[in-house]
Amino acid sequence: MQRNAAVLVERLRAHPEVAEVRYPGQGAMVSFIVKEGADAADACAPGVRVIVPATSLGGVETTIERRQKYAGDAHVPQDCCA
Repeated sequence: MQRNAAVLVERLRAHPEVAEVRYPGQGAMVSFIVKEGADAADACAPGVRVIVPATSLGGVETTIERRQKYAGDAHVPQDCCA
């Protein structure tokens, strides 16, 4: 998982629509900030073909979620996907 995350981080950092990648350098959790704001972030999760849009971390599937869409998420940038 960690090797896959590292490859994903490299690809996200090279992607022209990604403003910032947040990855501590270990583990498998990656988040990123898309350019163009919240609308672009809303389109990100349903636009991927391999990763499953979901909130839960309880499965073995790779998941993606558009952050700051629920009450209490104000500390998360509006254009963040995780």
